Amino acid sequence: MSIKSTKLGIDYAGTFVDAGGWYLRPEARFESGKGTYTSSTTGSMSGRPDWYYEARGLAGKDIAFNGDVLSVYAGLGYRYAFSDVRGLSSTGNPGYRRESSYLSLPIGLTHQTRLSNRAKLLSTIEFSHLLRGQQDSKLSDTVGYNGITAAQDVRNIQRRGYGLRFSVTYQIDRWSIRPYVDYWNVKDSDSVSAATTTTATGTTTALVKEPANNTKAFGVRVAYRF
Repeated sequence: MSIKSTKLGIDYAGTFVDAGGWYLRPEARFESGKGTYTSSTTGSMSGRPDWYYEARGLAGKDIAFNGDVLSVYAGLGYRYAFSDVRGLSSTGNPGYRRESSYLSLPIGLTHQTRLSNRAKLLSTIEFSHLLRGQQDSKLSDTVGYNGITAAQDVRNIQRRGYGLRFSVTYQIDRWSIRPYVDYWNVKDSDSVSAATTTTATGTTTALVKEPANNTKAFGVRVAYRF
């Protein structure tokens, strides 16, 4: 299955630097849009709410060399994503809400070079190690469809995965523009035994797991520095 969406969002970042070049950088991001859900087995839905927020705290150091600046950093990140595909799909299958939470350890490198007195170029590459992932599937949302009278919500834990980020920022005076690529690859979760559905013909009990999945995001950010 896949969910594709176009999102608009807002970012905040602040940098606090000491005299030795060490810095702290809090970051926050929120993006929201409408997603299209597609599955080869359960059909499709369009115009579904799809959004996420992210909060990170980074610490690093600026190192000057040959007129450029190299920044090495690490920190802690939290990401929460929500997708709502309640209702019936194009093939009459009921959907449900999904909530995804990820706690990660980002490690990155930024190279900064000055192009003129007013402009500079920053290139960033980052690797994130997944510390813990959690998937909450609200299967109770399927109650009332196709004869389902009861369904149990399921929580799965993911313990393996990684993320990659790459961006290039062109900054002139207080304005900047940054094209970026974000990628996440998360492995299979644990399996949970759950009474997933109850109908007039009986209760279905199954092992439920979140399969290996990946997320790709491509975008452009425009920012003003206060």
